[in-house]
Amino acid sequence: MGDVSHMAEWQRMLTESKFCKKIIYMKFLNNSQDVPWKKLFFGNAARPRAIFTLWMVCLGRISTKTRLMKFGILDNNNCVMCTGDEDLNHLFFLCERTKSIWQEVLNWLQVEHGTGGWDYELKWMIHRCNQKGWKSILLKTALAETVHACWLYRNSFVFKDDDKDRNRHRRIAKEIIDRIVQRIWNKPKLRGKIAPFLL
Repeated sequence: MGDVSHMAEWQRMLTESKFCKKIIYMKFLNNSQDVPWKKLFFGNAARPRAIFTLWMVCLGRISTKTRLMKFGILDNNNCVMCTGDEDLNHLFFLCERTKSIWQEVLNWLQVEHGTGGWDYELKWMIHRCNQKGWKSILLKTALAETVHACWLYRNSFVFKDDDKDRNRHRRIAKEIIDRIVQRIWNKPKLRGKIAPFLL
């Protein structure tokens, strides 16, 4: 019965003349679906667009080349940034370019962690964010912002043929860190916690 009422609610929103992202975002957050990664979204200070991208990745619905190939849209699944096959595991974070971005963010957070593919990272994040506290919020925010930035980085290769700047991953990591600081700084209770990372 719950599924029917959810479907009716979605249909109503789709037929309205004005589309409201906030309503859709709140529906995603309040969805009662019980998945092991749901705690990655509670208290996450990342931007809504970054949280939405993370949610799509957790669901396995992001349009990687491997997924598009299964639908017959593409005839190859070669990663545009390296020589691997572009699936979720590879893109987040086995690809050397996205791996280096995630590693720089983790280094800034002073978190020692050997990165792996998406399945490994997701299990690690679920374990790390199982407890409450400011470190959990910081790490969840970092993951969402990093996943979103890496997805945009990947898209710049696909749609803009943007492979000329070999140091762009460093700039992206710095942008992610700046975004994390900005988002956490907006929460007065967490300002004192983020301050040591700025020294």
